Amino acid sequence: MKGYLIEKYTDMGNAYTTMRLLAEAKKAGIDLSPVGVSDTALVEGILMHRGKRLQEVDFIINRYKYGVIKDCINGLAERQYNKLEGLNRFVNKANELISLTGCSLCFPRYILGRQGISYEEIADLMGVPFVAKGLLSSQGREVFLISNKKEYQEIRGKYGEEELLFQEFIKSSYGRDVRFFLLKGEVLACMERRAKQGFRANFALGGSVEKYEINDRIREIGKEIYKKTELDMLGVDLLFGEEDYMFCEINVTPGIEGIERACGVNAAGKIIACAGGR
Repeated sequence: MKGYLIEKYTDMGNAYTTMRLLAEAKKAGIDLSPVGVSDTALVEGILMHRGKRLQEVDFIINRYKYGVIKDCINGLAERQYNKLEGLNRFVNKANELISLTGCSLCFPRYILGRQGISYEEIADLMGVPFVAKGLLSSQGREVFLISNKKEYQEIRGKYGEEELLFQEFIKSSYGRDVRFFLLKGEVLACMERRAKQGFRANFALGGSVEKYEINDRIREIGKEIYKKTELDMLGVDLLFGEEDYMFCEINVTPGIEGIERACGVNAAGKIIACAGGR
């Protein structure tokens, strides 16, 4: 059995998730080859990777979210994890919120808008401070806590005409959240993340992680999100609301270092077994 692991670069160095997936594939007797989008070109309809034509494979694991070349590579396999249509849709944070409306999930109040919306309009609806998010980023890189009009104007100046997502700040979850790993609708593992400093608790930003007990409510949320998205592999982030968990966002290409270290689970092995049809 053969598959491609789509990454930004073919050589991802010591990137934890990449190395773990390749190691588990080798252990399972699966020929999994990393293919970097940056090292691939579409030449008159033919996908060329480092001077060689890419061939059809049994499956693809998507670890990169952007661009047309990534879409073209996905056409070389019938099975994709995650499926291309859903991956392209749910990479956008606004689409996540719109698509999950109607679930039993609790959501922070939000506004999606461009530069025409004023600081006063946002503050009146959500209070101050409030959160501003870029729509396509991950690992907490484009998440900002806005406390005054000057900070809002700086963010608007940085993003210009781009749409931004503005959300209510959930004070009860300051500096901490819950991340669980969802595999085909089942919660594989769950951890609590705590910020080293500030309000963002992402492991990629230096936050600490520890195992968090999976409970019935988390399982219910996981099943609902799987039903709505139909995506096989997801990282789901929840905030600590005063009465219930509140939806933060989903990650369609989640890293596994934090969840494996915190929970002692072989997430890479489970992913490979899923992709291999086992």
